[in-house]
Amino acid sequence: MCLFAFIIVGGRAASAAEPIGIGSTPAGTPSYAMALAVAKAVKEEAGLDFLPKPFKSTGQALPLVDRGELPFGLSNGAELAAAWNGTGAFKDRNAKSLRLVARLFPFRLALAVRKDDPAQSLADLRGRTIPSGFTATTTGEQLIAAMLSTAGLTYQDVKSVKIADFQSMRDAFIDGRTDVTIFIIGSGVDQELARKVGGVRLLELPAGDEVDAKIKAVLPVARTELLDPKDGGEIIAKPTRIMSYDFYLYAHEAAPAEAVTPLIAALLNRHDTLVAAYPSFSWLGRETIVGEIGIPYHPAAEQSYRSLGLWPASP
Repeated sequence: MCLFAFIIVGGRAASAAEPIGIGSTPAGTPSYAMALAVAKAVKEEAGLDFLPKPFKSTGQALPLVDRGELPFGLSNGAELAAAWNGTGAFKDRNAKSLRLVARLFPFRLALAVRKDDPAQSLADLRGRTIPSGFTATTTGEQLIAAMLSTAGLTYQDVKSVKIADFQSMRDAFIDGRTDVTIFIIGSGVDQELARKVGGVRLLELPAGDEVDAKIKAVLPVARTELLDPKDGGEIIAKPTRIMSYDFYLYAHEAAPAEAVTPLIAALLNRHDTLVAAYPSFSWLGRETIVGEIGIPYHPAAEQSYRSLGLWPASP
């Protein structure tokens, strides 16, 4: 049953009962912090009360949005595309009620080892212990497989350690049960992980069109990117090639325009608020907010972008 209830107060939308939910991961994780940032921005912009609704993974929130039990969610393009197409973890249960609202920013990531680990390149991971399974989420193993592929490696070339989700991946790395972890650049959680183990070193991806083709063969929405040290925090000292793919705000097809339209206004007009709460929002702007991953946009979102001269979607 869809429970999206709104009233109009003073010419703008306000929630009639409880705050409007945005599906995210638990407190302390990147998508929870993103949801809090969006909630603060839209409160300032339109007086609407949004609140993160935490799940163990973004993939667990996604079916609830598809069924209309939750109006909004945050997820990466790979997971959304798999859900829409009914592939991977969503095989035979495609989520055709999903609609995009906004592209937020890229998730920039790499495989990392401890600072004193002998591995200097992805090719050096042959025979090493690497997290696998990701039974409570949908993209972890795919991300690792995509990066390994650039060095001609697969999971057959490494020692797999079964884990449930990204937090258990971090725990396994901290405990020494794995040699490698996915490191998300700009994530406070991963910065803390680096401190706990005495520092990490990112294993740079090779460059070239063939590399991007290998990544896209495993993860079609991903690409390589040369990361500037100023965007790498304390982790890199020189330009480093990493993998990136975009994060999106999405909605159920019946989410009210009275909520969707102010959300987009907040994302465009409350830049300082967003960046102060989650620095990766510095990437977000008029030129980047509309992306394309093969999923339709919510009608109110498309209308907003058309009125702003930002339609059709940018590459």
